[in-house]
Amino acid sequence: MIRYPFAKTSALWFASIAFLVSSEWLFQITKPSFLSRYSLLHNCELALLAILGLNILILPFLGFCLGVAHHQRKAIVRVILLGIPSGLLALSLLLMFDNLTHTVFGFNMGAVPGWWRLTYLFLLLAMAADILKKLEHLVLIPWPKAAARCLQMTAGVVLLLTIIILPGRLNIFIPDPGLPVVTQKGPRPNILILSTDGLRAANMSSYGYYRQTTPFIDSLSNETLRFKGHFVNASHTTGSVMALLSGQLPTRSKVIYRPDIFRGVDAFRNLPGILRSIGYRTMDVSLEYYADPFDLNMRGAFDSANFRSEREKQFASSLPITWQVRFDGEIYFLEQFAKRLIGRLAHMTGIRDLGNPYFVVTHTGTENRLDEKILYRAERLMGNSPQPFFLHVHLLGTHGPKFGPPRRIFSMGKSQDQEWMDDFYDDAILSFDGYVAKLFAHMKAEALLDNTLIILTSDHGQQFTLWQAVPMIIRFPGGARSGLVNNPSQQIDVAPTILDYLRVPVPSWMDGKSLLNVAGQRTEPIIGVIPGKLSQATNGWRETEHYRPPFYSLGTLSIIVDNTWYGLALEENAIFYHHTDSENDSATGSNLLSETEARQIIVNQLKANGYDLDLLPGNELSETPKPL
Repeated sequence: MIRYPFAKTSALWFASIAFLVSSEWLFQITKPSFLSRYSLLHNCELALLAILGLNILILPFLGFCLGVAHHQRKAIVRVILLGIPSGLLALSLLLMFDNLTHTVFGFNMGAVPGWWRLTYLFLLLAMAADILKKLEHLVLIPWPKAAARCLQMTAGVVLLLTIIILPGRLNIFIPDPGLPVVTQKGPRPNILILSTDGLRAANMSSYGYYRQTTPFIDSLSNETLRFKGHFVNASHTTGSVMALLSGQLPTRSKVIYRPDIFRGVDAFRNLPGILRSIGYRTMDVSLEYYADPFDLNMRGAFDSANFRSEREKQFASSLPITWQVRFDGEIYFLEQFAKRLIGRLAHMTGIRDLGNPYFVVTHTGTENRLDEKILYRAERLMGNSPQPFFLHVHLLGTHGPKFGPPRRIFSMGKSQDQEWMDDFYDDAILSFDGYVAKLFAHMKAEALLDNTLIILTSDHGQQFTLWQAVPMIIRFPGGARSGLVNNPSQQIDVAPTILDYLRVPVPSWMDGKSLLNVAGQRTEPIIGVIPGKLSQATNGWRETEHYRPPFYSLGTLSIIVDNTWYGLALEENAIFYHHTDSENDSATGSNLLSETEARQIIVNQLKANGYDLDLLPGNELSETPKPL
C-alpha cells in the first residue's frame, strides 16, 4: 500500500486550481471582457482572491479524500488523490488550446459538429492519463529543499497579500440598494412581457400600416392601451432589454453591449427583484449571452432564466448582498468560468451543444425555429409555475438582416436575394402576430388571460435604429383600459408603470416614469445609446471592439427632442440628427436644435452619469447638426 505525503498532495491540488483559474484569468484579461473596466491592481486582486476562495472551498473535500484514501489500495488512492488535479490540469491545457484556436483561427470546439467533438474528449482523457503518471512520480520522489522552500514562500506571500487585500474589501461602503418596502397584501395579477427583436411599429397594421401584418393584435384594440411614440433607450438587445427590466438608463447602469455587465449594487436594482420580494415567481426565456439576466449579472432577480435556476448559475446568491457586492468581480468571474467549463464538457460528451447565440439570430430560419421553442417553454412555465408569476419572453424572428418566416404571404414567390427586404420582414411580423395569438389562446384555455398584465413590445427598431418607434401595447387584466396614447414614452417607463399598477412605491433609482398618468406631457428628452464599433464576428460572436476608457462600449449618446433624434458620436465628436418616424412628427429644419444646444444636453447627461470627458476630442461647433 502506497501512502502519499499530505503536504505534497495538497500542494498539487492547490497548484492545479491556481493554474486552472490563472489560465482563464489570463485569457479574459487579454481581450475585451468585463475585467477591462478594472485597474490592473484590481484585476490582480481578483485573480488572487478567486484562487484563494476556490481553494478554501475544496479544503473540506480534500480532507475527506485524504481520510478515505488513507487505508485504501493504490488504485483507489491514485484516482481520489491524483486523478482530480490531473483532470484539472488537463482541462486547463484543453481550454488554453480552445482559446488559442478561437483567437487565432476563429473557431472553438462549439464549431465542431457530430462525432468529431469526441476528438476533444479523447484528447482530454489522454492528457489527464499522462499527467496522472507524472504527478504520481512527482509525489513519490523526494523534493529538493529549494522546491520546498519556494512552496513555503509562495504560500506565505499569498497569505500576506490576502491579509492586505481583505480588510480593504470588507470596509468598502455598500450603498443601500433602495428596494421598496411593501406591506400591502392580497392577490396580485400575473405579468407577462412579450417582446420581439427589431420590430418597427410603423410596419404593424395596428399602428396604421397599409398591410395587415398584425391581424390578431388589431383585434385587441378595444381591450389594449397603445402608445404611439414609444422609443427604446438602446439600439441593441443587451442595453435595451436590461433597461426595460431595470428601469435604469444604460448610461447609469453602464450596460450597453457585451461584454458589459451589471456591477456593484446596481446588479440588485431591477424590477424582477422587487416583484420577487413581494411573492412573484420570476422567469425569463430569451437569448443566452446577449439578453440573459444571469450572464449579465442581474442578481436577486430571476428564479430561472432560460431553464437554468438561480442557484445553478449564481451559486453565491445565498450570500448576503453586502458580500456579493464587495466581491462581485470574483463571484461573477467564477460563475462564468464554471459555465464555460460545464458547457464545454457537455459539448464534447454530446450531452448538450455549445450554443452560438449570434449565429442563431443572424442565420435565416434558425430564429423562427427558436421562437417556436421559446413559445413552448413559455407556455410550460406559465402552466407549471405558482401564481403570481412574472415572465419575460423575447422572440427573434423579426431580427434580420434576412428572415425565414414559416408563412409566406407578402413574400410569396419572391427570392430573398438582399438584406432587409420589406416583403420578408412583413411576413416575419405576421408570424410574430401568430405567436401572440397562440399565446393568448393558451392563456385563455388555462384561465390565465383575465388575471395577467400583458405587455407587447420590441427591443429596437429595424436595423438597430433609435429613431424608429417600437410597439408598446398593454393589456390590463380583463381588458380594463383601452385607447391610443400620443405622448412619447420610452422603454425605461415599463418598470415604473408595472410597479405603479401594483401600487408598489417606485424607487428613486429608476429613471423612467409611470405611463398610467397619460395626461401629462413629457418634457425631458428621451435618452438613447448606440454601442461603439463592433468587432467582426469570430465564429459568430460579436463584442465592442474598442473597449477602453472613458466610454468603453458607448459609441453614441442620443436624445429625442420634439420628435427629432440627435446623436453625439463620441469618437468623431460630431452631432447628427434624424427625424423620428412617429406619425406625430412635426419637426422641420426650422425648429432643429443647434449643435451647441444638442451637445450641451448630451454632455450634461454624460457628466451626470460619471463619464470622464477629458478625453473627448475637441471640435469646432456648427450652427446646425448634420443629417444622418
